[in-house]
Amino acid sequence: MADDYAVLRRLLHDIRARDDDIILRSVSLPPNSVPCTVAFLDGVVNKELLHAQVLSPILQPEPYCVDDPLPDIRENLLRRFLCVSEIKDVSDSTGIEKELYTGAVVVICAGMRGAILLRLDGFMRRSPGAPLNDRTVSGPRDSFTESLPGNIGLVRKKLADPRLRVKKTVIGRRTRTNIALLYMDDIALPDTVREVERRLSSIDIDGILASGYIAQLTEAPGTSVFPTYREIERPDIAVAALLEGRIVVICDHSPLALSFPTVFAELLQAAEDYYEKPVAGTFARLLRWACFFLAVSLPALYVALVSFRPEILPYDLLVTIASLRSQVPFPVIWETLFIEFAVQAIIESSLRLPEPLGQTIGVVSGIIVGQAIISASLATPMVLIVVALANICTFCIPSFSLSVTVRILRLCMIFPAATFGIFGFSLAWMFLLVHMQSLDSMGVAYLAPFSPHIPSDHKDAALRAPLQSFIRRPKSIGNRNTRRQRP
Repeated sequence: MADDYAVLRRLLHDIRARDDDIILRSVSLPPNSVPCTVAFLDGVVNKELLHAQVLSPILQPEPYCVDDPLPDIRENLLRRFLCVSEIKDVSDSTGIEKELYTGAVVVICAGMRGAILLRLDGFMRRSPGAPLNDRTVSGPRDSFTESLPGNIGLVRKKLADPRLRVKKTVIGRRTRTNIALLYMDDIALPDTVREVERRLSSIDIDGILASGYIAQLTEAPGTSVFPTYREIERPDIAVAALLEGRIVVICDHSPLALSFPTVFAELLQAAEDYYEKPVAGTFARLLRWACFFLAVSLPALYVALVSFRPEILPYDLLVTIASLRSQVPFPVIWETLFIEFAVQAIIESSLRLPEPLGQTIGVVSGIIVGQAIISASLATPMVLIVVALANICTFCIPSFSLSVTVRILRLCMIFPAATFGIFGFSLAWMFLLVHMQSLDSMGVAYLAPFSPHIPSDHKDAALRAPLQSFIRRPKSIGNRNTRRQRP
C-alpha cells in the first residue's frame, strides 16, 4: 500500500514537472497524520469548492472525525472528510492521468490503493441567453450553452419524465469530449437508438471540438449538400423532438444539439409555428416553402427566360430589360454570377466581422457597391433585384445548415439554365428531387411524409393543423407509443 502511494505521488510530481498548471497540495489526514496528496488542474477546478469540501474538512476536522475514525483509510476519507457528491475510484496510473486532464481532483493517501477522483468543475460558463438563430416572440427565450450538464438540466427541467434516458460516452482520443444521447425509453424505436449508438461508437478521431463534428461523422457514407440532421439551440425544440420519438445528441463545449432522424420538412419548421394559431403557423410554413423554391430558382429562372424564352415575359418588362441589357457588355450568365458573388462576399464578410461592424458593413457595402455596379454598367438593376430577392428568401429558412445548402444550389442551378434554358432548369430540379428522394436519416426517408406518402403526417409538414388533431405521433419517424393525446 505504501509503495502504491509512493508510485502515484511520483507520477503526479512528474506530471507537475512538465505542466505548470498542475497544482499539488500535500496534507495529513487526522487523527494519525496519514500523508495525502491532492492534485488538480488550475483554471478548471473550482477552488472555492475545493477548499470548502476537500481541504477544509481535512485541515480543520470536526471533533467526531478525530475521536471516532474508521479503520479503513478510504472509508474514513469518504465518510468523515470529503463532502463531494460525484466520486470515482481509479487504480491504474493511465486512468489517473487522463482524468486529471479532464478536470478531476485526484486524491491519494498512504495505505490506500489507487486514487479517489472528485468532480469540482470550475469552468467559466455563460448563462443561458436568447437563441442566436431560432428566435421567437411568444415562446421561451432560453437556449443551450457550452455546458453538457447544464444543457441536460435544461431538457430535464422541461421534460420531468422518469422515462427520459440519458446515455453518456466519451469520443476523441485526445480531447475526450463528453457526449450525451437522450431519448424517451417508451417512445423511441430501439432500432433507431441502437443505430445512433453504433454510429457514435464507430467514431475514432483524435478530437471532437463541436457538435458539427458529430453531425458529419455520423452521416451515412456518400456526398450530399443536404443536412440529414437538425441542429437545435433551444431546449423546447429538443423536448418536442424527444416527444416525437427522435434521439437528441448533445456535445460538451457546444451550444448546438443534434436531432436524429430528420426529414426535410422539419428543416423548414420553426418553434413559433406551434406557439401561434394554426392559420399563422400554416401561413409561415407555406411562405418558407415558397422562399426555398425562389431562393434556389430565381436567378437561374431569370437567366433561362432572358437568354432562351424572352417571349414569355410581359412586353413592357421585356422592353425595359432589353434597354438595360444594351448597356451591359457581358452575357446575362456572367452578369448574374458577378452579382451573386458580390452579394455572397458581403454576406460572408458581415458574418465574420464583429456584430456592430458586420451590420454596418453589410448595409453600407450593399448600397455603395450596388450603386457603383449599376453606374458602371457592369450589371442591370433587374439582376440586382433578382439576386437580392433570392438572398432575402434564403434568410427566411430557419435551419442555418439548409440555408448554406440553398446558397450552393442557387449557383449550381444557373449553369444548366444558361446552357439549356427552361429545359435545363427543369432537368436540374428533377435531378435535385431524385437526389433528395435517395437520402435517408437513420433509416427514415428524407422526403417523408411526401415520399413515401403518409397522409396522416401531412397535418404537421407543410401545413400546421390545430393541436387538437395531433392525436398520434408522426408515422414517418416511427415510435413505440403512437398516442400523444386523447381524441
